[in-house]
Amino acid sequence: MMSKLKIVTIHKGNILELIKTINSVLSQNIYPDEYHIISPKLPAFFCERYKYKFMKFFIGKDKSLYNAMNIGLKKTLKMNLMYLNSGDIFYDRNCVKQILENLRIRPSRIYIYKVVLKYNKILFYPKFNYFNNKKYCPHPGFIRPPVIFKSKNFKFKEEYLSISDSFWMKEYLKLFKVNKVKKNLIVHNLGGVSTNPNIRLILEKKNLSLSNLFKEFIKFLIFKIISKHLFYRALYFTRFNLKRTN
Repeated sequence: MMSKLKIVTIHKGNILELIKTINSVLSQNIYPDEYHIISPKLPAFFCERYKYKFMKFFIGKDKSLYNAMNIGLKKTLKMNLMYLNSGDIFYDRNCVKQILENLRIRPSRIYIYKVVLKYNKILFYPKFNYFNNKKYCPHPGFIRPPVIFKSKNFKFKEEYLSISDSFWMKEYLKLFKVNKVKKNLIVHNLGGVSTNPNIRLILEKKNLSLSNLFKEFIKFLIFKIISKHLFYRALYFTRFNLKRTN
């Protein structure tokens, strides 16, 4: 079986962040088989500038973030799929090569790969106990294997909003055996739209106890009133036991 890799980037807003992500893909020693960018609006000259055979733009077809991610799922049943968020970059030039090497060894498994967290110019490396957790974590790296049967083509539940990817990932983890890539592959930019807490996020967690709901509200206040820096230090770098490298 050939290990074909498709990368999908969802773009919402900041075009400079998208350029950073696209250039990261183009800097790889080996290109993915397909690279799709889904965006509500992009200038025609921008799409023309990045006119590569393996790249495709889908403009103005999505209604929301997770609707766009579902659009990215439609043509991926026979390919390995990974999402690379707009603003995120590959850790080095060999990451796609590393992914393909792992996929060729065990092509029918899910791969969870290591993600380096970046806040401004500071990098944080998750320790092994964080990486070894099979449960959903805030910044998972996840490659879905080819899906043979359409009945197993789980879509993002758009009504779940910001926790849709959590449920999507858990559904696949139940279905396929899991392998892990211990090499750092992606640098995730903390502070982006997907990681900023808000009241809507709190309200989505419908099954929280009163004490946990209070904790979520306090996190929201720290972020909004005090500072982003304190929020990320308190939430990510202590709770998930991350290691600062610089």
